[in-house]
Amino acid sequence: MSGAKEGDWRIECESLADVRRHIDKYDDEIAALICKRHHFVMQAAKFKKTVDAVVVPERIEEIIRRVRAIAESYGVSPDVLEKTYRGLLSGTISDERRHWLETHK
Repeated sequence: MSGAKEGDWRIECESLADVRRHIDKYDDEIAALICKRHHFVMQAAKFKKTVDAVVVPERIEEIIRRVRAIAESYGVSPDVLEKTYRGLLSGTISDERRHWLETHK
């Protein structure tokens, strides 16, 4: 990992094992952040009056626009983050809907 500045994540790896080590490190961080995000999504259910209010298409598109802009700022294809987030949102919507039904009996 020659020539990398402290804190510079755009380093050149010297082996496939090095690449995988970095990917695994970021997967750990990403998974932890998704779990934290999920916690707050589940809390949103208590503020919604109906199960239909769980899905807010305008909010979904707002999130997609924001993550696409983030991808662009990092020089990454916005389509990658959009596809990732649409899957994430689909899963959390299902969980939030289930949670809403369980807590609003």
